[in-house]
Amino acid sequence: MRTHVIVFTGLLLSAPVSRAATPPPEKAVEQLVHAHHGLTALSGKEVMETWEEVRRNPKPYIPFLKARVSLERLEVTQDLEQFRGILNSAHILILLGGNEEREFLVAQLKQLHQKRDELSTQVKRRAPSSGASLSPREEESFRELVRHRGRVTQLENAILRGFAEAGDPRLRDTVLPRLDHDKDMRDRYIEYFEATGRKDPVVRARLKKLLENPGSPVTEQHLQRFFEEK
Repeated sequence: MRTHVIVFTGLLLSAPVSRAATPPPEKAVEQLVHAHHGLTALSGKEVMETWEEVRRNPKPYIPFLKARVSLERLEVTQDLEQFRGILNSAHILILLGGNEEREFLVAQLKQLHQKRDELSTQVKRRAPSSGASLSPREEESFRELVRHRGRVTQLENAILRGFAEAGDPRLRDTVLPRLDHDKDMRDRYIEYFEATGRKDPVVRARLKKLLENPGSPVTEQHLQRFFEEK
């Protein structure tokens, strides 16, 4: 999912271009979040023009981005491209927003953590025991539960990666306590701290302790990389 990062970072740093009329805020947001999937009628130049206008004056567009990045929106979205648009909206919101928007995303991340924990409990409870089988209806329901948990995880990861790329350490106290029990995202948390917490004594002490019992060779590699001298 790194394509959108490259695309919108490139637009952020691009030189000003001549501009046509920018579409209304809701339409502009729709076009931008889907631009790199080929789902907009805009040309590359028109996308850049829209982005330049949004970047210069983000305030009218922020509410439409925030409305997309929520657990409620995620839970009613079935279309794959609309789901990708949610992930892209989180990244654009980090690029455009200020402290208030980033605090909003911190709150969303906490909700996502809680939801994924609930879904993981349900998955564990409903998973067939060894040698058992599910009815077709039960199997489909179970698969949808797993898919839903996967979508929640992807949005968590998009927010985490966006903050890492921005070098913003404010997620520290949200994710640091999850290192012990959240094995699904543990390596992603360590990657986040590689970008934001190398000099943080609290982070270093916690990861040093984890290195004593990393739980997997992959996690151990991530931890060793964290402590490498740069």
